[in-house]
Amino acid sequence: MLTPSWPNPTTSHRPMLPPAVRRRVRRAERRALRRAVLIGATVMAALILSDLATNEPEAFAKIVAAAQQALADAEPGTAATA
Repeated sequence: MLTPSWPNPTTSHRPMLPPAVRRRVRRAERRALRRAVLIGATVMAALILSDLATNEPEAFAKIVAAAQQALADAEPGTAATA
């Protein structure tokens, strides 16, 4: 059986941080995580699009055309009515 080689006190020697500090740290962690996800997603999208453009130009052209159509449909006054 493995046991820790250091003492495991039942109480911490460090005082608890005030709630305001804990909230501030959590907010900073959430911002950092959102930023990392956004940057990672952007890099992945760029890699996928560059791969499509390089290896499958026809598929890439279809994706670009669909994106342009979606942007045109999203503009006020230009959306097609069904």
